[in-house]
Amino acid sequence: MFVRECVLRCNAKIAFVLLLASALLACKDVEQSSELLNSFEPEFVAQWQKVVEASEPPAEYSLQAACTPQVIEANSQLAVKGTIIMVHGFTACNQQLFDWGLQLAAAGYHVVLPALPGHGLVGEQQDLLLESSGLANSAQVYSDFADQLVLLGQLSPGPSKIIAGLSVGGAVAAAVAIRGEQTFDKALLMAPFLAIPMTYSPEEGPQLEPLSPQEELDLLDLLNSETDNSEQLEQLWQQFAQLLEQFRTGVAQSLLALLKLSIFIPQLDYNWGPDCEDERMAGRAGICNFKISNLFAVDSFGRETLEAYQQADSLELQIQLVAVENDNGADPLAIQILAERLNSLVGEQASGYCLYDGTIVPHSFISKYDNIVLADEGVVDVHSSALANMEALWLSRFYSEAMEFIDFDTPNLFANEQGFCIQQAL
Repeated sequence: MFVRECVLRCNAKIAFVLLLASALLACKDVEQSSELLNSFEPEFVAQWQKVVEASEPPAEYSLQAACTPQVIEANSQLAVKGTIIMVHGFTACNQQLFDWGLQLAAAGYHVVLPALPGHGLVGEQQDLLLESSGLANSAQVYSDFADQLVLLGQLSPGPSKIIAGLSVGGAVAAAVAIRGEQTFDKALLMAPFLAIPMTYSPEEGPQLEPLSPQEELDLLDLLNSETDNSEQLEQLWQQFAQLLEQFRTGVAQSLLALLKLSIFIPQLDYNWGPDCEDERMAGRAGICNFKISNLFAVDSFGRETLEAYQQADSLELQIQLVAVENDNGADPLAIQILAERLNSLVGEQASGYCLYDGTIVPHSFISKYDNIVLADEGVVDVHSSALANMEALWLSRFYSEAMEFIDFDTPNLFANEQGFCIQQAL
């Protein structure tokens, strides 16, 4: 897989009940608070509606309950500290951020949870391939969405304004931060997807080795294949995927550029495999299928965002970057480049870089729905197993230190006594 890690799952009915109940409760809490939008200024409400419209499904579709854009109002017993906009990852939903959003709202922040355009669709016929039909085929869609969030930030209640995001949402947050540096005070970028992870190997580190002559010929044969037969297309993609898996840690950037120019490869369907649907049965919102063009779109957007940071002269906000070592869901080399650039743009006092141990912490490290494990007797048990493990190993500490960064001027606190953050600063 390119983007997200596979985890062990099963179809146990008990797991479905537990996770579905959890998701519905979260939705209920958030929906109740979203009814209080009349407490916000009309300009904010109008801009929020534009953000919502950007993710509205076609007439024949609806949004999954856990994918609906939400605003969680700050705890009315506290003085409002500001607004936090948080963006979810590719093929996922803002369900990833529900639990943390409720904590932040309880601490005094308005929490805004938009839905990425085209994400979380569900059709009447439950056609798994058509669920991905709304996903963007162009980086421009994500760029336009980032612009809408900058405008939303300008109209959001203060005093503090913060942008945060995970994976592709992290790339969107990075774009919002640099475009809205005069609006936002802080940005929290979590495993931002700045490029397809093709340049890193957990065992051997970065590689940019050229393809052999025979590998180039094999790849060109695939790219030049022409067929309108769906079965042949599927067979072609399977062959291509096998080749790409063999090359992925050593593919030069020119290979990806060649793939994007291909007429046929971007139109092929891809999915996370049957395990993803098992995970959905266990309560995870989102979709499992997409076209290669959808993946190329987020790759192009991530690269454009990274280039914007490389071209910038300065940056006037605090940024905390949190990544995962040897991440197979976001290119670690691109993240390292961003970290080095942030150190130059905003300095050590205003930027932080934490690299979690990838043998323990997964790409989607703040979502229990993306980290289901097998408990005793083969039962998927998020609450007593996966969630407990996450909280014990990193999640509780992450929440605590993220709040330190959000509430105060304290980047670079993301390390525990066991050295969990293996690299704090450059």
